[in-house]
Amino acid sequence: MKALLSSALTASFCAQTPWPAIASCNIPIQTNAFEITFTERSSSPLHPAYPTIGNRFNRVSFSPCKTGGRSSDRTTLMAVQLTGVQFSYGNDSQSQLLDIGQWGVERGERVLIHGPSGAGKTTLLNIMSGLLPCTRGDVSVLDQRLDQMSAKQRDQFRANNIGCVFQRFNLIPYLNAIDNIGLASTFSAGGNAHRRDEASALLNALMIEQSDWAKPTSNLSMGQQQRVAIARALINSPALLIADEPTSSLDSENRDNFLALLMELIGKRDMTLIFVSHDMALAEHFTRLEALSDITQRPW
Repeated sequence: MKALLSSALTASFCAQTPWPAIASCNIPIQTNAFEITFTERSSSPLHPAYPTIGNRFNRVSFSPCKTGGRSSDRTTLMAVQLTGVQFSYGNDSQSQLLDIGQWGVERGERVLIHGPSGAGKTTLLNIMSGLLPCTRGDVSVLDQRLDQMSAKQRDQFRANNIGCVFQRFNLIPYLNAIDNIGLASTFSAGGNAHRRDEASALLNALMIEQSDWAKPTSNLSMGQQQRVAIARALINSPALLIADEPTSSLDSENRDNFLALLMELIGKRDMTLIFVSHDMALAEHFTRLEALSDITQRPW
């Protein structure tokens, strides 16, 4: 059964990748629709803890000087640093989709990247999340060099440290909300036997009626599916959230509700957000606006 689910996940992502996550912390979060409270105590996504790191591919330490714990000075840590990054499909080096001299995102920033369809926005996100290796260059995420990792190591690193919210949510349609969320923790080093309880707590926090938990996610509304995707992302408590046009299929009301929740979560927690969209109306929610054409033209 586990092999079957793993195969389904691989097909859904079009890559060998575990389900990712958002992150968590110890603050109450309020929106117009609901309130979420998180307390730091354990490895639960609602009660996270950050134990000493045993190896470089487990949860990242946010101290530049030592492993384990979180740095008291996080302002100097770059969440993402790209240097001399190039990408082209196949062996066509003459037709590069991306050519980035130098670009970075500081810890805690909320960055909106915009650009036309087909310009390479999703490819850039996939490189930063480790789904795609760059053709050449240095890709440093949370002070770890993804370009020096194997595909398996990148998958494990992503499962433990990077959260992704996808445009089409990438839920397994025939599984219910609890099972969709629980799958994420099976790939993470922090996965545990209490994940069903944790998933239930997340769904309660996100105001999804308990009567909807057992339904296949294909039977849920778009707004409900988006919240299940957020819960799935929260389950592993990473530090970096990467979002690929997750509001493009939502109407304006659901879009605004989703962004209100997302920004409350990020604003009250120690998280970094990199968000791609063509919708410039979202710009007011972000601390920094970047055109992809500017990123690819930055000099060394």
